Amino acid sequence: MARFALHLVLALVLLCYAGYSLGSDPLDPATHHAAPPATSTWIGREEKLVGLDVYVSGSPSASAAVIMISDVFGWKTPLFRKLADKIAASGYYVVAPDYFRGDPLVNISDLPMWIVRHLPAAEVETTNQLVEALKGKGMHSVGLAGFCWGAKVAVLVGKQTDRVKAIVQAHPSLVEASDYAEVAVPISILAAPTDGIEQFKGLLKMRRKEHLKLYVKIFTQVQHGWTIRYDETDKKAVKKANRAHRLLLKWFHKYL
Repeated sequence: MARFALHLVLALVLLCYAGYSLGSDPLDPATHHAAPPATSTWIGREEKLVGLDVYVSGSPSASAAVIMISDVFGWKTPLFRKLADKIAASGYYVVAPDYFRGDPLVNISDLPMWIVRHLPAAEVETTNQLVEALKGKGMHSVGLAGFCWGAKVAVLVGKQTDRVKAIVQAHPSLVEASDYAEVAVPISILAAPTDGIEQFKGLLKMRRKEHLKLYVKIFTQVQHGWTIRYDETDKKAVKKANRAHRLLLKWFHKYL
């Protein structure tokens, strides 16, 4: 336990050194549990794009694309891929890359050292390359759906006005006030009570007055990760996840 605590302190110091003031959920190991077992029935395929392995779902003739940026458990988790298929079924070309390049979080005790190897800011340029590659395939607009760790990547990219049309954050981690002060594209924030979004209430209200297209919903009776790490046998959990999925799709239908 003492060794784990030492690693956690070191990781937080390194994160702060990298420019993160841990405003929202700081990837607390207590809230990051792998999803319960789920049926592995997805309909997409694995390909390569800008040198990354990607899970792809939907028609390449679609006019708009969504890049899904996973949580710490990576691109292969069943419910993450099922959501990719659900988004694709609504008319989008969906790409879910392996941002961790074969190194997703496996053991929760490894989280402090794992996050040091995978700082979200390091993947902004990767995401920009993916966006440009999709536009090169004929997608006239691209949106980002970021989950936990991926929500931080999404909002960093969203500070640029010439990349993506809209972003959705689901149970965001590591976000700070400067992210919401500087985001420049329509953003939907879907959070659990423990995600720390409430502290940004005043800032987000100010951004609305500045005419930023913004939607915030803090769900009740959900845990961090509920949109892609729920128990398929729990009807209430499925209902909450589906509600979040509908809001995600509504945002993209409006702005992509």
